[in-house]
Amino acid sequence: MLREGVSSVSTTHTRKTGAGRRPAFDLFEGYAVSSILASFEMSGLLDGFEADGLGPELTGDRPPDAAALLRASLRYLAQRGIATEENGTFTLTAYGREVVADKGYLVWLVGGYGSSLRRVDGFLTGGQRYGVDHVRDGKWVAGGAALLGGKDVVPVAMELLGEIEFGRVLDLGCGNARLLAAICRRFGAGGVGIDNSPEACADARKLVEEAKLGGRIVITEADAGALGEIDAVAGTDLVVTFFLLHEILASGVDVLLDYLKQLAATLPAGAYVLTAEVEPAAPAPSGPELFTPEFTYVHALMRQILLPEGGWVQLFEQAGFTVRAVRRNDMPGGILLLAQTAG
Repeated sequence: MLREGVSSVSTTHTRKTGAGRRPAFDLFEGYAVSSILASFEMSGLLDGFEADGLGPELTGDRPPDAAALLRASLRYLAQRGIATEENGTFTLTAYGREVVADKGYLVWLVGGYGSSLRRVDGFLTGGQRYGVDHVRDGKWVAGGAALLGGKDVVPVAMELLGEIEFGRVLDLGCGNARLLAAICRRFGAGGVGIDNSPEACADARKLVEEAKLGGRIVITEADAGALGEIDAVAGTDLVVTFFLLHEILASGVDVLLDYLKQLAATLPAGAYVLTAEVEPAAPAPSGPELFTPEFTYVHALMRQILLPEGGWVQLFEQAGFTVRAVRRNDMPGGILLLAQTAG
């Protein structure tokens, strides 16, 4: 059965089997589709595409080149079964909605790490070095993580948080503050968000203002790895660290252990830490793995290592925390760990 909106000619051309199969074109198509959909999200077009579709009226106030490219992008997505066109308006097909449901992963990879992956040739030859000649796009790493986390991680996180009591939240590596705002709204808490990306902090402050949480949430541009410079640690009873600790781990297990020990020593008695991380890809998987091989690879590009569940539990316990719960979530390889300081 063909996907909705895909012609038999297109399908035959790109998905031959057996001796005539050319699998590189599957990757070719995936790269183009991912890039366009991520760009639609990053430029603010995807919400309208998901809701009512994109029609001719959207091209009216755009420069001619931009309008022409938008039309070409929509036509291409229709050719690939992502969209269908009727009377000049393009809407998502059922298949397109399945893809767009995971748009956060596309934004995270294309927007956050696309330019870094384009430089692998330089990193491989030693002509360039990540962190010196190039860094990822922090705004879209954060934006993509917020989107995918909101769908696959946050529901389980909210269940965990519903089992404890807290009033002040410190989000280390808050990104655009979607998670922090959601926690504060849900549980009536106040909070502080820390991030070292100026672009992410700007988006976070805008979100806090639009959510009318300015009296309860403060966003500070700072290094979440420098706990001694964050006064809010001593006054909080819940610290949230989503996908931050593996970045500190890049400097060594001993560095991360010292960081967690400092956190445990500075937090009030009985305070909680909720961390989200991703386990590394299996060294020899028995079947196809979703997401974790790519996640592991881009972090290897940044000279960062990942830990399995047992490694995280061991580090928290060595730092003086008691691990209260470890939960899986819908993010492939994703784990949530809830730890508590001595009461």
